[in-house]
Amino acid sequence: MRILMLAEPDRICGGREVLEREGCRVDVVADIASAVAQAGRCRYEVVTVDLDQVRLAPAEVVGLLRQVTDAPLLLTRRFVDDVDQIVALEAGADAVAAQPLSPRLLLAHFRRLRRLAGERAVPSLLAADYGPLKVDPARRRVTWRERPVELCGSELTIVSVLAAARGRPVSRDELLQALGRPESLSRALNTAISRIRARLQRQGIDEIRIQAVSRSGYRLVLCLERADVDARARLQLPARSLAARP
Repeated sequence: MRILMLAEPDRICGGREVLEREGCRVDVVADIASAVAQAGRCRYEVVTVDLDQVRLAPAEVVGLLRQVTDAPLLLTRRFVDDVDQIVALEAGADAVAAQPLSPRLLLAHFRRLRRLAGERAVPSLLAADYGPLKVDPARRRVTWRERPVELCGSELTIVSVLAAARGRPVSRDELLQALGRPESLSRALNTAISRIRARLQRQGIDEIRIQAVSRSGYRLVLCLERADVDARARLQLPARSLAARP
């Protein structure tokens, strides 16, 4: 089992030895920026974050990590109250636990999270073509008019499911099932949809829109007609300019 831990190295020194004796491969980082970068580079079976080591709210930590990984996420803190747990779980964390945790208890948490991840295995996603939008989940690649589109983690899964529906509304339950998430984490789906919209906007792709469907879910809409009109207008501009000359 490969594990990524954001924690104070001195605090987990003995615990790391126990985990590695049990066959775990443990990577330890000291800050949230390193955790996000590492989680984006490697595929982990579990990610755990000691909230006492970061100066961010639990929901912010979850949001950053969910942009790059779908691995089960365990958050820990020396003092955990109900608000911390509710906010973190609704944001997309899989478990919240109070420190200190013995190495054996920590290992039990990891094994439980891996088991739950196996039980909620995400269905295989097939490549989907929807007009100029091409999605290849196996290669983790999305293109729009042959231009790469930057998407991370669960964002690519959501776009893949919506593209395969080709404009048909997709229920929230279908999307959560594809993500391997329980219905109780529907707020995390809303957050992921907002991230996708923001990413598309930053990349200057305004022809792809994700629309909320009342009492149903979401659908993907491609504004191709306007894009074609704009393209034709750009092609006609030089001719008009020449015609305007005396």
